Amino acid sequence: MEWTAGAVIRPKNWPSCYPLVHHDIANDIPLHLQRIQYVAYAILLGVPISLFWNVLLSIAVFARGAAGVFVFFSIIYFFLGPMGAFYFWYRPLYRAFR
Repeated sequence: MEWTAGAVIRPKNWPSCYPLVHHDIANDIPLHLQRIQYVAYAILLGVPISLFWNVLLSIAVFARGAAGVFVFFSIIYFFLGPMGAFYFWYRPLYRAFR
C-alpha cells in the first residue's frame, strides 16, 4: 500500500494472470458484508460460463435452421457481457461495501 498526496494506492492483484484492479474481499470488506460480496463474486464468475453456454446453444439452434443473427449477438454478448457485469454492477457493489 502506497501513500501518494494523502490517497492510498492499493496494488493491483486481480485477475492473477494480468492484474488490472485491486480485489481483496477479506481485507477490504467489513465482516458483516463479506458473505454478500462473496456471493456476488461467485455470480460474476458464473456470467462467462452461462454466456458461453448461450453461444453453444445458439449455434445448435442455428444448425437446426434458425436465423444466424442469434449466433452473432450471443458471441458479442459473450465478449462484452462479463466486462459490462464487472464495471456496471460488481465494481460499484464492491466500492459501496468497502
